[in-house]
Amino acid sequence: MIDEGVIKFSFSRIKNTFNFHHFERINKTRTILHKKELIGEYPIEKLGYGNISMRSPKGGFYISASQTGAKKVLEESDYVEVHDYSFKDNSLTFSGEMKPSSESLTHASIYSISDSINAVIHIHHNELWKKMITHHSPSTDETIQYGTIEMAEQVKTISEGKTNFSFVMKGHEDGIIIFAESMNLALDHTLELYDRYLS
Repeated sequence: MIDEGVIKFSFSRIKNTFNFHHFERINKTRTILHKKELIGEYPIEKLGYGNISMRSPKGGFYISASQTGAKKVLEESDYVEVHDYSFKDNSLTFSGEMKPSSESLTHASIYSISDSINAVIHIHHNELWKKMITHHSPSTDETIQYGTIEMAEQVKTISEGKTNFSFVMKGHEDGIIIFAESMNLALDHTLELYDRYLS
């Protein structure tokens, strides 16, 4: 069963526009992932999957907006900037024209681990997901759903002390998270996983 794209936290828009630093860098990476169908849309359900984010100079982060998976190449208006967030209140504030990704709090939990983490990639691939589980890759518990406070808390627990890392979301079918100190490193790690398990 696919449970994807439903926003499970509250959010408040500050304004519709923002200064988007490094747009070309994040969007180039996102386009590569889309071509490999690691970000996209489930054709029957018409639900987007996967997202990408990058730390912003102001301390928040840019993230692809909710339900943009179907688009081959995104525009600046297909991203939002998350300014602040609260795990206690399960909420965030943002700027942008669209709604923030349903996985925004998961990304926030990763950025809160270390100032050295600058990029987070969330991909979907059923075969890769299954093989990583079979090979006992680090993972979140199968009872924890995406976009929840529990997911954010567990992601922070299993990732604590790491700045370049990947894990499987057992309770979020097909979902895999990769984060790193730079967007290039995050992309390299993602493609290495793809080649290791699927080549």
